[in-house]
Parts: sequence; structure tokens; C-alpha cells
Amino acid sequence: MTTPAQADQKLLLKAADDIVYEMMMLLNTRYIYEDSQKRLTNAANLHDKTYWHCAQNGMLESFLLHYRNLKQFLNNEKYATDIKAVHYAPGWKPDTRLHIADEDQRINRKLAHLAYDRVELPRGWNMEEMERRVCSVFKDFLDKSDYQYSPLFADCRSNLTSHGY
Repeated sequence: MTTPAQADQKLLLKAADDIVYEMMMLLNTRYIYEDSQKRLTNAANLHDKTYWHCAQNGMLESFLLHYRNLKQFLNNEKYATDIKAVHYAPGWKPDTRLHIADEDQRINRKLAHLAYDRVELPRGWNMEEMERRVCSVFKDFLDKSDYQYSPLFADCRSNLTSHGY
């Protein structure tokens, strides 16, 4: 497998699609989460309540997954073969806005598998705040990314703008 140090231009261009996907899913899953929350409140029968409750939980889990992926990308984290922001923006450094104590551990424990320490973790997520933090840092990344990669992230720019970022 190719490591980032060996990544060629072709690989970086292809990998950008995955980065765009993560951002689009983050924005869309929060929107669908909020919509399903409203529909759950207005549901009149057990079938509809079950459906919208499941939709809401699925969107929360999806949001957390895409949030974590973007956060790790922007913080140049994890494995040697991971796509990192520094590959597109030379000199990019992790942003302190994405360093929230125990947040990664909490997300990982909630998404990974059933474990006793999971039940002890607090419930509830401030998705709006999480989205705001990661989108603000992502926007800074877009501003600092090498000009040759700018067209690859055009959809991200327009969607971030349409969401008020």
C-alpha cells in the first residue's frame, strides 16, 4: 500500500473525492437528524415513531463517524497510510479548536462495540457546535491548501457557504 510520503499526484486527486464525501455527509446527516427529530415529535403512530427514532439514531451515528474522520484528517492523525490535510496544504498543523478533552475516546467507545465503560459515558452531543468547529477548521484548510487542489474542493466550498460557513 502506498504511504503518504509516496503519494503521487494521481493518488492525491483520487483521495480528494473521499474528503469531499466526508464533508458532504457531515452536513447532510446533521440536517437529516434534525428533520427526523421534528418528524419523531409529530409522529402519531408506533410505526412512524419507530421509523423516525431509528432514522434519528442512524443519522447521529453517521454524523459522529464523519465528524471523527474529518477531525482526524484535519489533525493529520492516525495511521501512516491515512489521508491527511498536510498532503494538500503543506505546513498544515492541527488546530486547537478540534482538541476537546476525551471527545475522541467518547466517540470511539460509542461507535465501536458494546463495553461496560460505554454505559458510563455521558449521553447527548452538541452536533451544531461540533459541526461549527470542524467546518471552521475545514474552511481554514481550504484557504491554506495548495492552489492546484482548489478545484477538487469546489463542492465543499459551495456547501459550506450555503450552510453559513
